[in-house]
Amino acid sequence: MGVSALTAAAGGIQGASAQSPSDETVSTAVAERAKYGFGGGEAKVLSLLESGGHPDSELYGFPVSKAEADDLADRSRFAEQVSRETLPFVRSLPQFGGAWIDQKNGGSLVVVLTSASAETRAGIRSRMPEDTRGLRIETADDTFDDLARAVDDSSRVWDELAEGVTPFAFGTDEQHNRVVARVDPSELESARQSIPRIEEALGVDVAVEGRDRPVDKNTWSACGGRHHCYGPFKLGVKMRYTLTAWNNPDTTYVCSMGFHVTHPTNSTLNRSFLTAGHCVYNRPGDWHHSDPYQDAYGPIGSRVSSRYNATDKRDIALVNIEAWAKNRSKSVYGETATRTMTTPDTPIENETLCMSLGNQDKVWCGTADHRHQKWESTTANPNIWVWGSGVNLCCGRSSIGGDSGSPIYRRWMLPISPYIEYITPVGILDAGNETPDFQFDNDIYFARVYWATNDPDGWPGLEIFDGPNGVGGPP
Repeated sequence: MGVSALTAAAGGIQGASAQSPSDETVSTAVAERAKYGFGGGEAKVLSLLESGGHPDSELYGFPVSKAEADDLADRSRFAEQVSRETLPFVRSLPQFGGAWIDQKNGGSLVVVLTSASAETRAGIRSRMPEDTRGLRIETADDTFDDLARAVDDSSRVWDELAEGVTPFAFGTDEQHNRVVARVDPSELESARQSIPRIEEALGVDVAVEGRDRPVDKNTWSACGGRHHCYGPFKLGVKMRYTLTAWNNPDTTYVCSMGFHVTHPTNSTLNRSFLTAGHCVYNRPGDWHHSDPYQDAYGPIGSRVSSRYNATDKRDIALVNIEAWAKNRSKSVYGETATRTMTTPDTPIENETLCMSLGNQDKVWCGTADHRHQKWESTTANPNIWVWGSGVNLCCGRSSIGGDSGSPIYRRWMLPISPYIEYITPVGILDAGNETPDFQFDNDIYFARVYWATNDPDGWPGLEIFDGPNGVGGPP
């Protein structure tokens, strides 16, 4: 919940006769603030709720002051810098075990190595940004390559050695130098009993978490919120597909529009946008912006290419934009229109990432989950395992059907005047837990944009559009 949601849940706290926020509302906010190292306890939370807090509180799901909001923004700038300047060297080291952002310690960088000589430490420190928020180097037993290999093998090993337990996701936990398996809460105790033999088979430490399964569906929806943004399109708007192929013309499905892309040599891939692969699975025809507008303005475009299959295992696809000159865009719905688009980047575990959710009409932020993970997608027939990364959202927030395809990004600015605000593309939303968990934050699973644009198995040469927006007007 953001400040406005927290206030509403409390029945309002303004005015002499207003009802005070519930104990649960306050304790949740205190706990979430503590994850970022923000103190003040209940007194601070009550003060922020009464004052309304900073507008960015709605992004994070808990109340923050202006100073804290500025601090969070600076942490994202630092994450951008270390991701570009420091981590390429760190991740190239044969002894690399992981890297993560320590939010409790001011958003500093933690590098995990299996061994750390004085020369290696000096090499890392020499590549840190001048305006640093801190660096800590820790040692651990296993390299990241060991963890990634274990994730690759995990589904097979669990099938063989843990009867009655069916994990639906596996990921590299760089912070704790281990692999994490996610299971239904009802299987949690049985899964824990299986850990010793799983660890022996995989050769790394293993933990299990009880979570709700991700739901990677698009959904029928009444047309509201972001249905009228067509001049030009913005990233994160809704798009709709009518299923005539199954003799059911009244069934309309909703997904969301991700980053716009170009290609310098491939005219088929050029002038398109990224969305979730399962959105276009068995849907090769035209997507429209919304039912009220599709007859007057025509289609957005149709499927160009998809990596959503048992071979590529990436829940990501391309849809072309027919009226490119009018509707090309680098602007994210709900963000400052003047934000500058940068080249894609990979996430850092526990950094802050944001998303513009098409079907919910929300901009929310959370912390990056496992950078390297796979989960079982239920949209294909039969189910397939797909690869990507994740985000944790606090306070009962999650994606819903129709948010699939929404852009996930790092939002940051340079500490100069006048401020220049940036968007770094990171992901395309694929799935989420759509009900609040019994004790954990909710998960968002996403396909990495960096893979689509930089990996030889993606679409080599694909570029995120960062030029002038279209001239405006309907398709």
